[in-house]
Amino acid sequence: VLFNEPRFISATPDRTIIISDVGQNAIICIDHNGKVVFRYKPDGQNGLKKPQGVCVDKLGNLFVADFGNNRVQLLASDGLFQRNVLGIESALEKPVAIRVSGSNRMIIVQSDGMVKVFSYS
Repeated sequence: VLFNEPRFISATPDRTIIISDVGQNAIICIDHNGKVVFRYKPDGQNGLKKPQGVCVDKLGNLFVADFGNNRVQLLASDGLFQRNVLGIESALEKPVAIRVSGSNRMIIVQSDGMVKVFSYS
């Protein structure tokens, strides 16, 4: 089975599709034919816990709202972990939806309904 509990979806500049899957604690990238390009499911400190919103910037970088870990992860376009962009130290709590803008702004909606805007680089 490709998906267990898919939640959010986003498209990349190169026309692949990114899906967060809560049931697998994974991010899955597929091409337009449904073939898996990569599956991001790390263990350890970078492991996802109920990943929710996903979005892609104009360079193809992926942003993942890591709901259960109260953080946002940045992945390269090939699905490799780059860094945690935001976390608890940013007063981020249970991020659900995420969007980035061309002006290096990140808009996040938390499960409590709060909308937060951050700058990132």
